[in-house]
Amino acid sequence: MDALLELLRRSGYRITQPRRAVIEALSAGPSHITADTVLKLGRRCCPSLSKASVYRTLQLLESVGALRGIPSADGRQYVQVASGHHHLVCQSCGEVRDFPSCGMCENWLPAVKDRGFHVAGHLLEVFGWCEGCKERR
Repeated sequence: MDALLELLRRSGYRITQPRRAVIEALSAGPSHITADTVLKLGRRCCPSLSKASVYRTLQLLESVGALRGIPSADGRQYVQVASGHHHLVCQSCGEVRDFPSCGMCENWLPAVKDRGFHVAGHLLEVFGWCEGCKERR
Protein backbone atom coordinates (compact mmCIF):
# COMPACT_ATOMS: atom_id res chain seq x y z
CA MET A 1 0.00 0.00 0.00
CA ASP A 2 2.77 2.43 0.91
CA ALA A 3 4.41 1.93 -2.49
CA LEU A 4 1.24 2.98 -4.33
CA LEU A 5 0.79 6.03 -2.11
CA GLU A 6 4.41 7.02 -2.63
CA LEU A 7 4.11 6.54 -6.40
CA LEU A 8 1.13 8.90 -6.50
CA ARG A 9 2.97 11.48 -4.38
CA ARG A 10 6.08 11.28 -6.60
CA SER A 11 3.83 11.69 -9.63
CA GLY A 12 2.43 14.92 -8.16
CA TYR A 13 -0.97 13.68 -6.99
CA ARG A 14 -2.56 14.44 -3.63
CA ILE A 15 -3.53 11.57 -1.38
CA THR A 16 -7.22 12.14 -0.79
CA GLN A 17 -9.42 10.01 1.45
CA PRO A 18 -11.09 8.29 -1.55
CA ARG A 19 -7.71 7.52 -3.15
CA ARG A 20 -6.43 6.12 0.13
CA ALA A 21 -9.58 3.96 0.44
CA VAL A 22 -9.10 2.57 -3.08
CA ILE A 23 -5.44 1.79 -2.40
CA GLU A 24 -6.32 0.10 0.89
CA ALA A 25 -8.96 -1.98 -0.94
CA LEU A 26 -6.39 -3.01 -3.56
CA SER A 27 -4.03 -4.09 -0.78
CA ALA A 28 -6.72 -6.03 1.09
CA GLY A 29 -8.43 -7.61 -1.90
CA PRO A 30 -7.54 -10.48 -4.23
CA SER A 31 -4.72 -10.15 -6.76
CA HIS A 32 -7.34 -9.80 -9.54
CA ILE A 33 -9.96 -7.32 -8.40
CA THR A 34 -12.96 -5.66 -10.05
CA ALA A 35 -14.03 -2.06 -9.50
CA ASP A 36 -17.15 -3.31 -7.70
CA THR A 37 -15.01 -5.23 -5.21
CA VAL A 38 -12.78 -2.18 -4.74
CA LEU A 39 -15.89 -0.10 -4.01
CA LYS A 40 -17.19 -2.64 -1.49
CA LEU A 41 -13.85 -2.96 0.33
CA GLY A 42 -13.11 0.77 0.09
CA ARG A 43 -16.36 1.71 1.78
CA ARG A 44 -15.18 -0.06 4.92
CA CYS A 45 -12.80 2.81 5.63
CA CYS A 46 -14.54 5.53 3.60
CA PRO A 47 -18.35 5.03 3.65
CA SER A 48 -18.88 7.98 1.27
CA LEU A 49 -16.64 6.45 -1.43
CA SER A 50 -18.41 6.74 -4.79
CA LYS A 51 -18.20 4.50 -7.82
CA ALA A 52 -16.93 7.48 -9.83
CA SER A 53 -14.05 8.01 -7.37
CA VAL A 54 -13.15 4.33 -7.63
CA TYR A 55 -13.05 4.43 -11.44
CA ARG A 56 -11.08 7.71 -11.51
CA THR A 57 -8.53 6.36 -9.03
CA LEU A 58 -8.16 3.05 -10.87
CA GLN A 59 -7.66 4.99 -14.10
CA LEU A 60 -5.09 7.22 -12.40
CA LEU A 61 -3.20 4.20 -11.04
CA GLU A 62 -3.19 2.71 -14.55
CA SER A 63 -1.84 5.96 -16.00
CA VAL A 64 1.13 6.00 -13.58
CA GLY A 65 1.89 2.36 -14.36
CA ALA A 66 0.86 0.82 -11.03
CA LEU A 67 -2.15 -1.14 -12.29
CA ARG A 68 -3.24 -2.89 -15.42
CA GLY A 69 -6.86 -3.42 -16.38
CA ILE A 70 -7.57 -6.75 -18.03
CA PRO A 71 -10.88 -7.56 -19.73
CA SER A 72 -12.36 -10.72 -18.24
CA ALA A 73 -15.55 -12.77 -18.12
CA ASP A 74 -16.81 -10.85 -15.06
CA GLY A 75 -15.83 -7.38 -16.20
CA ARG A 76 -12.54 -5.57 -16.11
CA GLN A 77 -10.15 -6.91 -13.49
CA TYR A 78 -7.22 -4.92 -12.18
CA VAL A 79 -3.83 -6.30 -11.21
CA GLN A 80 -0.86 -4.55 -9.67
CA VAL A 81 2.30 -4.60 -11.76
CA ALA A 82 4.87 -4.03 -9.03
CA SER A 83 6.38 -7.41 -9.83
CA GLY A 84 6.04 -9.95 -12.57
CA HIS A 85 2.55 -11.16 -13.34
CA HIS A 86 1.48 -13.70 -15.96
CA HIS A 87 -1.97 -14.49 -17.37
CA LEU A 88 -3.68 -16.95 -19.64
CA VAL A 89 -6.61 -15.13 -21.27
CA CYS A 90 -9.39 -17.04 -23.06
CA GLN A 91 -10.40 -15.22 -26.24
CA SER A 92 -13.82 -16.83 -26.18
CA CYS A 93 -15.22 -16.62 -22.63
CA GLY A 94 -12.81 -14.01 -21.25
CA GLU A 95 -11.56 -16.14 -18.34
CA VAL A 96 -8.27 -14.91 -16.90
CA ARG A 97 -5.98 -17.31 -15.07
CA ASP A 98 -2.65 -16.67 -13.39
CA PHE A 99 0.30 -18.85 -14.19
CA PRO A 100 3.66 -18.90 -12.45
CA SER A 101 6.75 -17.17 -13.72
CA CYS A 102 8.01 -18.47 -17.01
CA GLY A 103 11.40 -19.19 -18.52
CA MET A 104 11.12 -16.16 -20.81
CA CYS A 105 11.68 -13.84 -17.84
CA GLU A 106 15.05 -15.44 -17.22
CA ASN A 107 16.04 -14.62 -20.79
CA TRP A 108 15.04 -10.97 -21.17
CA LEU A 109 15.53 -9.58 -17.65
CA PRO A 110 19.37 -9.78 -17.71
CA ALA A 111 19.46 -8.17 -21.17
CA VAL A 112 17.28 -5.29 -19.99
CA LYS A 113 19.37 -4.74 -16.86
CA ASP A 114 22.60 -4.84 -18.92
CA ARG A 115 21.26 -1.81 -20.78
CA GLY A 116 20.88 0.10 -17.51
CA PHE A 117 17.10 -0.16 -17.41
CA HIS A 118 15.40 -0.63 -14.04
CA VAL A 119 12.38 -2.93 -14.29
CA ALA A 120 9.55 -1.88 -11.96
CA GLY A 121 7.29 -4.72 -13.05
CA HIS A 122 6.01 -6.62 -16.03
CA LEU A 123 2.95 -8.39 -17.35
CA LEU A 124 2.74 -11.28 -19.75
CA GLU A 125 -0.60 -12.18 -21.29
CA VAL A 126 -0.97 -15.31 -23.37
CA PHE A 127 -4.15 -15.40 -25.47
CA GLY A 128 -5.91 -18.54 -26.61
CA TRP A 129 -8.82 -20.74 -25.55
CA CYS A 130 -9.50 -22.38 -22.22
CA GLU A 131 -10.15 -26.12 -22.20
CA GLY A 132 -13.96 -25.73 -22.22
CA CYS A 133 -13.99 -23.27 -25.12
CA LYS A 134 -11.39 -25.26 -27.05
CA GLU A 135 -13.65 -28.34 -26.91
CA ARG A 136 -16.65 -26.33 -28.17
CA ARG A 137 -14.69 -25.01 -31.16
